[in-house]
Amino acid sequence: MEHRIEAIDYLRGLAILLVIIIHIIAIQDITSTDYTNSELLFNLRNLFQFCVITLVVCSGFSLYIANKDLKLRPKELLVFYNKRLKRLLLPYWLFLLFFIAVHYLLRLATGVQLENISLKYLTESILFIGGISGLRFLIAAMVMLTLLFPFLKALYDRFNKLTLFTVLTLAYIATVAVFRYLPIDIWTAEWQSLGVIQVINFSLCFVLGWSIAYMLGFMIEKYYKDLSSIKREIQLTALFIVLFVAARIALDLLHTSNGMVLNKYPPSPYYLSYGIMMTFALLTLFFRYKHFMHKITKHFFDFFSTNSYWLFLYSALTISIISPIVRETRIGNIYIRFFVDVVLNLVGVVLLVLLQKKLIKAEMSFEKHHF
Repeated sequence: MEHRIEAIDYLRGLAILLVIIIHIIAIQDITSTDYTNSELLFNLRNLFQFCVITLVVCSGFSLYIANKDLKLRPKELLVFYNKRLKRLLLPYWLFLLFFIAVHYLLRLATGVQLENISLKYLTESILFIGGISGLRFLIAAMVMLTLLFPFLKALYDRFNKLTLFTVLTLAYIATVAVFRYLPIDIWTAEWQSLGVIQVINFSLCFVLGWSIAYMLGFMIEKYYKDLSSIKREIQLTALFIVLFVAARIALDLLHTSNGMVLNKYPPSPYYLSYGIMMTFALLTLFFRYKHFMHKITKHFFDFFSTNSYWLFLYSALTISIISPIVRETRIGNIYIRFFVDVVLNLVGVVLLVLLQKKLIKAEMSFEKHHF
């Protein structure tokens, strides 16, 4: 079990690090910056897009292991939802208030408005329909998967795994086919003017795509239980390599963009198979070569894994403040400027997490001695 946990820690830690990096390159998927004008950084951003799928797979694994005995009973569901949604939403809402307060104080102190803070901004952030860039889609997807988890788990536990994934995949492919003829540009679409079938199909495609990745996390313990055999691991990784190549060929035949970002919302078979392929390839690597990881590297990824959610949240704040400042500096070389940007943002999020831990520890110590 120790091997299994460490491999997942490496994977989750790496994934959250890459999420921060791709958001530095371009905080929004529709935003063009001097970083995205660099072919190398643009390709790097595409290459790292698997990290979101990785986080979803890791989340599926962790939640399944922690809730193996969960049943579809009202009382158990209420306890589960109360616990999980609090862990997802309370930190997010607290961070929203902190984010808005910091930007409001910055505007008062400097007169510079880096974010258009308003009541509408706060409301849209809470409802995941706007607001803070780079946060809403992943958190909204995690909330959705948390709500679906008990039902996905019940299906996974009850039915033959091959049959279940085949049915889900066929249903997903059907929605992808319909989406090609009834597309929605999520960045510019006026949802109130869209057809009902369009919206329903988009929602099904979104839900089924992410649910397949999420449920693959349920399988990790089974497939990686026998550490003496690598056969299953190779088979699973090879399967998604084949699916990725097939999806890429299909995109070329249909003359559709093969950019990862443009295939992300909802997740296309190309994006999904690439993300799953990279996730399981890295997972196999971390399982098989645990001792290859240097002790310092291990502590680094352990920290990023354990604090992944708060690091993700705080990165939205540091990127919104640090990155604009770095891009205005006189560092002429774009790659040196990007490196400085990444380092400063990583230092910033780590310091914020450490400060938070210190404040929590101080508060607990105060309560212990005074109450």
